[in-house]
Amino acid sequence: MAGTVKPILVLGLPVTGASLPPEHERLVTEADLLVGGTRHLRRFPGFQGEKVPIRGDIEEILNAIGEAQAAGKGVVVLATGDPLWFGIGTTLLRRFGKEAVTIIPA
Repeated sequence: MAGTVKPILVLGLPVTGASLPPEHERLVTEADLLVGGTRHLRRFPGFQGEKVPIRGDIEEILNAIGEAQAAGKGVVVLATGDPLWFGIGTTLLRRFGKEAVTIIPA
């Protein structure tokens, strides 16, 4: 549907490195932009879209996420465990609002 903005999906990864459920794997595979720590991104070596590692400048990363979402791209942000427990989820909710972010904890 034209004009539909996809939510930013925050996906909690199991701390143990266990595999993801097939539905979560599909969400990653279908994304256009994958954001996460370097170790998170390494879990998806076959990902075909753009990868953005979370390093120092969180503002720059938030801008890239916002631009991708505004362009209608699917954005998945990878996090460890529960993204709302001192994680990236809280930062994304503050920046983009609860209507624009979907969180799936590990």
